[in-house]
Amino acid sequence: MQLTQLLGMMGDDVPSVKLPTIKGIIQHSAIVNKNEIVGAIDQAMQPPSEEDQQKQKLIEDAQLQAQLDAAKEPGLQNQKIEAEIEKINAQAAAELVKAQHDDEKIAIEHGKLQLQAQEILQFGEQNKIARERLQIDRAKVNQSKSS
Repeated sequence: MQLTQLLGMMGDDVPSVKLPTIKGIIQHSAIVNKNEIVGAIDQAMQPPSEEDQQKQKLIEDAQLQAQLDAAKEPGLQNQKIEAEIEKINAQAAAELVKAQHDDEKIAIEHGKLQLQAQEILQFGEQNKIARERLQIDRAKVNQSKSS
Protein backbone atom coordinates (compact mmCIF):
# COMPACT_ATOMS: atom_id res chain seq x y z
CA MET A 1 0.00 0.00 0.00
CA GLN A 2 2.87 2.39 0.78
CA LEU A 3 4.34 1.96 -2.71
CA THR A 4 1.04 2.79 -4.41
CA GLN A 5 0.69 5.91 -2.24
CA LEU A 6 4.27 6.86 -3.15
CA LEU A 7 3.41 6.34 -6.83
CA GLY A 8 0.35 8.58 -6.50
CA MET A 9 2.41 11.38 -4.98
CA MET A 10 4.96 11.33 -7.82
CA GLY A 11 4.45 13.83 -10.58
CA ASP A 12 4.66 13.07 -14.28
CA ASP A 13 8.06 14.75 -14.43
CA VAL A 14 9.89 11.75 -12.91
CA PRO A 15 9.17 8.82 -15.28
CA SER A 16 12.57 7.24 -14.60
CA VAL A 17 11.47 6.63 -10.98
CA LYS A 18 7.87 5.64 -11.70
CA LEU A 19 8.64 2.50 -13.72
CA PRO A 20 10.91 0.92 -11.08
CA THR A 21 8.28 1.77 -8.45
CA ILE A 22 5.55 0.12 -10.52
CA LYS A 23 7.85 -2.87 -11.04
CA GLY A 24 8.33 -3.15 -7.26
CA ILE A 25 4.57 -3.00 -6.71
CA ILE A 26 3.99 -5.75 -9.30
CA GLN A 27 6.77 -7.96 -7.88
CA HIS A 28 5.29 -7.78 -4.38
CA SER A 29 1.76 -8.48 -5.52
CA ALA A 30 -0.11 -11.70 -6.08
CA ILE A 31 -0.93 -11.06 -9.75
CA VAL A 32 -1.00 -14.19 -11.89
CA ASN A 33 0.81 -12.77 -14.93
CA LYS A 34 3.41 -10.96 -12.84
CA ASN A 35 6.33 -12.20 -14.95
CA GLU A 36 4.83 -10.86 -18.19
CA ILE A 37 4.17 -7.44 -16.66
CA VAL A 38 7.65 -7.27 -15.11
CA GLY A 39 9.13 -8.28 -18.52
CA ALA A 40 7.19 -5.53 -20.25
CA ILE A 41 8.37 -3.01 -17.64
CA ASP A 42 11.97 -4.19 -18.06
CA GLN A 43 11.65 -3.79 -21.81
CA ALA A 44 10.19 -0.29 -21.39
CA MET A 45 13.07 0.64 -19.07
CA GLN A 46 15.69 -0.40 -21.65
CA PRO A 47 17.30 2.48 -23.50
CA PRO A 48 16.10 2.76 -27.08
CA SER A 49 18.08 0.90 -29.71
CA GLU A 50 20.42 2.81 -32.00
CA GLU A 51 17.94 2.38 -34.85
CA ASP A 52 15.11 3.77 -32.72
CA GLN A 53 17.33 6.68 -31.67
CA GLN A 54 18.12 7.42 -35.33
CA LYS A 55 14.41 7.27 -36.22
CA GLN A 56 13.60 9.59 -33.32
CA LYS A 57 16.35 11.99 -34.41
CA LEU A 58 15.00 11.98 -37.99
CA ILE A 59 11.51 12.71 -36.68
CA GLU A 60 12.80 15.54 -34.48
CA ASP A 61 14.86 16.96 -37.37
CA ALA A 62 11.81 16.85 -39.66
CA GLN A 63 9.70 18.58 -37.01
CA LEU A 64 12.38 21.25 -36.54
CA GLN A 65 12.61 21.79 -40.31
CA ALA A 66 8.82 22.08 -40.51
CA GLN A 67 8.88 24.69 -37.73
CA LEU A 68 11.68 26.60 -39.48
CA ASP A 69 9.76 26.52 -42.77
CA ALA A 70 6.62 27.71 -40.99
CA ALA A 71 8.63 30.53 -39.39
CA LYS A 72 10.04 31.56 -42.79
CA GLU A 73 6.62 31.69 -44.46
CA PRO A 74 5.49 35.01 -42.93
CA GLY A 75 8.86 36.52 -43.86
CA LEU A 76 8.42 35.43 -47.46
CA GLN A 77 4.90 36.82 -47.48
CA ASN A 78 6.20 40.13 -46.10
CA GLN A 79 8.86 40.23 -48.82
CA LYS A 80 6.21 39.60 -51.46
CA ILE A 81 3.99 42.35 -50.04
CA GLU A 82 6.95 44.75 -49.90
CA ALA A 83 7.80 43.95 -53.53
CA GLU A 84 4.19 44.59 -54.55
CA ILE A 85 4.23 47.90 -52.66
CA GLU A 86 7.44 48.91 -54.44
CA LYS A 87 5.87 47.98 -57.78
CA ILE A 88 2.77 50.05 -57.02
CA ASN A 89 4.93 52.98 -55.90
CA ALA A 90 6.96 52.75 -59.12
CA GLN A 91 3.78 52.66 -61.19
CA ALA A 92 2.43 55.66 -59.30
CA ALA A 93 5.69 57.56 -59.88
CA ALA A 94 5.56 56.71 -63.59
CA GLU A 95 1.95 57.91 -63.77
CA LEU A 96 2.94 61.13 -61.98
CA VAL A 97 5.74 61.77 -64.47
CA LYS A 98 3.35 61.06 -67.34
CA ALA A 99 0.76 63.41 -65.85
CA GLN A 100 3.39 66.12 -65.43
CA HIS A 101 4.49 65.59 -69.03
CA ASP A 102 0.88 65.81 -70.18
CA ASP A 103 0.46 69.01 -68.14
CA GLU A 104 3.54 70.46 -69.84
CA LYS A 105 2.17 69.52 -73.26
CA ILE A 106 -1.14 71.18 -72.40
CA ALA A 107 0.66 74.29 -71.18
CA ILE A 108 2.65 74.44 -74.44
CA GLU A 109 -0.52 74.02 -76.51
CA HIS A 110 -2.22 76.71 -74.42
CA GLY A 111 0.72 79.05 -75.09
CA LYS A 112 0.52 78.31 -78.83
CA LEU A 113 -3.21 79.05 -78.83
CA GLN A 114 -2.61 82.34 -77.00
CA LEU A 115 0.01 83.33 -79.61
CA GLN A 116 -2.37 82.45 -82.42
CA ALA A 117 -5.10 84.49 -80.77
CA GLN A 118 -2.72 87.47 -80.48
CA GLU A 119 -1.73 87.07 -84.15
CA ILE A 120 -5.39 87.02 -85.16
CA LEU A 121 -6.01 90.19 -83.15
CA GLN A 122 -2.99 91.84 -84.77
CA PHE A 123 -4.16 90.81 -88.24
CA GLY A 124 -7.56 92.25 -87.37
CA GLU A 125 -5.92 95.53 -86.31
CA GLN A 126 -3.81 95.57 -89.47
CA ASN A 127 -6.90 94.93 -91.59
CA LYS A 128 -8.73 97.74 -89.80
CA ILE A 129 -5.81 100.09 -90.42
CA ALA A 130 -5.62 98.94 -94.06
CA ARG A 131 -9.38 99.61 -94.52
CA GLU A 132 -9.07 103.04 -92.99
CA ARG A 133 -6.08 103.79 -95.24
CA LEU A 134 -8.03 102.51 -98.23
CA GLN A 135 -10.88 104.85 -97.38
CA ILE A 136 -8.43 107.73 -97.03
CA ASP A 137 -6.80 106.85 -100.37
CA ARG A 138 -10.23 106.66 -102.07
CA ALA A 139 -11.16 109.96 -100.58
CA LYS A 140 -7.93 111.47 -101.96
CA VAL A 141 -8.57 109.92 -105.37
CA ASN A 142 -12.10 111.25 -105.39
CA GLN A 143 -10.86 114.69 -104.37
CA SER A 144 -8.25 114.72 -107.03
CA LYS A 145 -10.84 113.70 -109.65
CA SER A 146 -13.16 116.43 -108.57
CA SER A 147 -10.50 119.08 -108.60
